[in-house]
Amino acid sequence: MQFESKGLLFNRATRVWTARVADDPPEHEQRPSGNTTYIVKQNWADDKRSNEGFFHQVARDIEAVPRFASMEVCEFTSSFRARFRRSKVPEVLPLVKAPEDMGANGAGRHSFQRVLLRFVFEGQGRPLSEVNDSTELLRATVQWINGLIQLDEKGIIHRDISYGNLLLPVRSGEGRQQASIIDFGLSHLKDAAKAIKEFAPSEEGEDYPAVLDSPQPHHHVTGTMPFVAHELLYAVWKSRACEHTLYHDVESVFWVLLYVCLKEHGEPMHDSWKDLLLSLTSSAVNDVVAEKHQALTMPGFYSGIGGKFGNLEGFLSGYSGIYQAREGESAQITAVKVRDLASEELRKIEASPTTGENEREH
Repeated sequence: MQFESKGLLFNRATRVWTARVADDPPEHEQRPSGNTTYIVKQNWADDKRSNEGFFHQVARDIEAVPRFASMEVCEFTSSFRARFRRSKVPEVLPLVKAPEDMGANGAGRHSFQRVLLRFVFEGQGRPLSEVNDSTELLRATVQWINGLIQLDEKGIIHRDISYGNLLLPVRSGEGRQQASIIDFGLSHLKDAAKAIKEFAPSEEGEDYPAVLDSPQPHHHVTGTMPFVAHELLYAVWKSRACEHTLYHDVESVFWVLLYVCLKEHGEPMHDSWKDLLLSLTSSAVNDVVAEKHQALTMPGFYSGIGGKFGNLEGFLSGYSGIYQAREGESAQITAVKVRDLASEELRKIEASPTTGENEREH
């Protein structure tokens, strides 16, 4: 069983900018304050994978997925190789000779072939480092899980839910209050042929020919280590096969919330929680597996967790119960249970007269 942790070996060199349409108004006129803010994302994607643009096309009706505006294919790594002459740079050689078949983005295939892609998305979110309190976090959790359920219904498994790939809504009064899921660079279409037929307009079909034929395996485990579901990491540790499903993406949301809770906890902090926080950032799969198992199964593990996000105790403990009782249950049913748990805990916190006071203290 393989584990592909983003950035450990071949970083995608992702860069992101905010942007507005440059309409060059006269100097005496002010640009309207309501202009749409766009996000421009650029990275060197693996050419063996379907690009993010198509996933956004499939998910274009899902509120939790940023609106896709445009995409540009800028460069291929093979073109860089062509610029070198062996007489000048003899050490620059292909690592493996490969046939010139086409990649998922239309490039001839070389070893470690990358394609420089640039995407433009509408709207803007806030990073989790700016989260205010447990109420905002649980409200966003309901929206994230709803988004993951809808993605699954469209045939998309995200496969890299993490601290950096879940965004909060813009602040109140600055736009729609919708949390979002970003970065579909490691995502998987459960039925590529069906997705293309249903979601790609017939005149655009020629833009996606290699999506159907892409040989990239999707049964190996991908993701960002601290947030990968326990079952997937256990499969890696034991070299067993394990298909990534909706449930694993939902569990990753749980690990993101727990990470936020522990990261912002402050002192004093129980040793078991310190050990868990330390293990989540470890690169040793067996250590992460052991700590995650304890966090999911030890009775009372989250009792009195306290800290700035201590109000998440009910959700964290409740999720542990769902995890232990889910054997034989479909991923969809478990996802709905976790979403409903977040909704119920949100209602409890909002109804508590001491919620505001407790969170202001931290």
